[in-house]
Amino acid sequence: DTIQLSFAVDKLVSAGAPVAMAATAADLFDAVQALYATGGVMDTAALGTAGLFTYGGDSFVVAESGGNSVFDTTDIIVKVTGVTGTLSLSDLVV
Repeated sequence: DTIQLSFAVDKLVSAGAPVAMAATAADLFDAVQALYATGGVMDTAALGTAGLFTYGGDSFVVAESGGNSVFDTTDIIVKVTGVTGTLSLSDLVV
C-alpha cells in the first residue's frame, strides 16, 4: 500500500523505523507538538521529511511539507492501520 501526498518525501526520520511519541502527552495534538519541539525528532525537519510514529496504540505517518520545522496546516498526519516493519520512501508517492 502507498500514501499519496501532494509533495515529494526524500528523507525519513529514524530510517523509517517507528518512533514512539511522548507517552505523557495529554492527547495526540500535544504528542505531535512534542515531535517539533526543541530536541524532538522533527525539530529540524526540512521540506520532504516524514516519519512513522506511534501514540496510544495507533500508528501515524507525519510529513513536513512547509520546511519550517513547525507542524501547521500545510503538514500531513495520517493514521495508518496494519503497519508492520518500517516506512519506506516507496510507501509515499506524489
